[in-house]
Amino acid sequence: MPLSDLFVPAAWAIMPGSLDSLLQMFSAAPPEGADPARPDTPAPAARAASPFAAPDASGPADAYFLRDGVAVIEISGIIRRASGSFLWFFWEGQDRIRASIKTAMEDPAARAILLSFDSPGGVAAGVKELADYIASLTAKPIYAYADGLCASAAYWLASATGRVYAPLTATIGSIGVLHVHCDRSAANTAAGVRYTYITGGAWKAAGNPDAPLSGADQAHLQTLVNTLHGLFRADVASRMPVDALSPESWGDG
Repeated sequence: MPLSDLFVPAAWAIMPGSLDSLLQMFSAAPPEGADPARPDTPAPAARAASPFAAPDASGPADAYFLRDGVAVIEISGIIRRASGSFLWFFWEGQDRIRASIKTAMEDPAARAILLSFDSPGGVAAGVKELADYIASLTAKPIYAYADGLCASAAYWLASATGRVYAPLTATIGSIGVLHVHCDRSAANTAAGVRYTYITGGAWKAAGNPDAPLSGADQAHLQTLVNTLHGLFRADVASRMPVDALSPESWGDG
């Protein structure tokens, strides 16, 4: 089984090019010296250079740094439900983001919070709930900054602040949802293998990779994607200065 099968959920809020790179990464061999028996290799301690210059005080390790009384939380890379790593690949976690925001909200030295994004997005699951949490916080002002890239799931989270700032060269938006179907039936045939799915429930194996995608399965999966996309656009429309009556003009991915 390709590693990509273990890491690809049902739906993504991510830029397609980034997802393609992710799938290729997991299909490639580990780099020389990597230990496949150690999937819990710790992420590098240092993050990418921030545009806010050197911090004048430190927050909790790996949570945020303080700059002029503002807790800057850096969110970089592909976003998944929980922080983690596998071999040479590291991903940002919704769990770390939530915990960092909660800690900063309780820190008397932090008078405001800035979410600094450099992310193409990530999994769709859990993003709305985290965005709702961000939007519910009122004790301190929360802002978002696109430090180069703030797309899909990252933008969903950023838009929850109602205040998204960006330099002229940043890429922001990509308000859409993506589902990938991999048809490996030809490869199975070449290998002399045939899979039969026995299910309870008409849609239990919808979109399975061992058969071509049928019209009925595609329609079913499209409904799921459309539902997530509708939630994404509704949240942006309720929190950002856009025309809520014409989401097709700004929320088409």
